[in-house]
Amino acid sequence: MGKKSNWHLENKPIAYKLTGGKCSKCEHTGKFVIHHKNYKQIEGKGIYSYSFEELHLMKLVEVLCYNCHTKEHFGDNLEHCYYCGKVTEKVRSMSLKIEVVICRKCFRGKGGLNGDFTIENNQLKLF
Repeated sequence: MGKKSNWHLENKPIAYKLTGGKCSKCEHTGKFVIHHKNYKQIEGKGIYSYSFEELHLMKLVEVLCYNCHTKEHFGDNLEHCYYCGKVTEKVRSMSLKIEVVICRKCFRGKGGLNGDFTIENNQLKLF
């Protein structure tokens, strides 16, 4: 494992202890990621030389739920995948001229560029 992966494994329990696992944007509590606000060196040392606690005090990291973390990186360019409901980028569907919003996993599962991405019959299922 690389330095980045080890840092996250070592610091996730510390982040949970300090924040209670609460997203700093929407206050959702549960699974979370540590979001780095920037990766600039501090006093000549890389950010992975510091603990979560030190970076948190410097306001360089925050705890985010998966949805807020995705929004942080992709902005408002997000919707839910038509097939599985996962939050994903609209850009993929627009650039490939697909009529539905689709996540990477469903795109691959449906055959990639050769797949059929037409909107399925959306009649109400009563039973």
